[in-house]
Amino acid sequence: MNNYKEEVAFKAITEPSVVFSKPRDVVICSYLSTDQKKVALENWKATLKHMSKSTSEGMQSSINEDIVLGKVVDALREVENI
Repeated sequence: MNNYKEEVAFKAITEPSVVFSKPRDVVICSYLSTDQKKVALENWKATLKHMSKSTSEGMQSSINEDIVLGKVVDALREVENI
């Protein structure tokens, strides 16, 4: 069972947009430490910035990265104030 929890935490940290439906869900997650939440949100932010760069280079995107990026930044600020 412990391995399962570790796998879920790893996935949440490395691919937070797959595990969480919105950035605020990372903030209220009970199984991640504050440091893990910061890493997850920083990873989400980096992914969105990469997607935004790809979009500006002519690739299509299926989400509005600017809105989600703003929510990620807000969630990151909230976690940093915990």
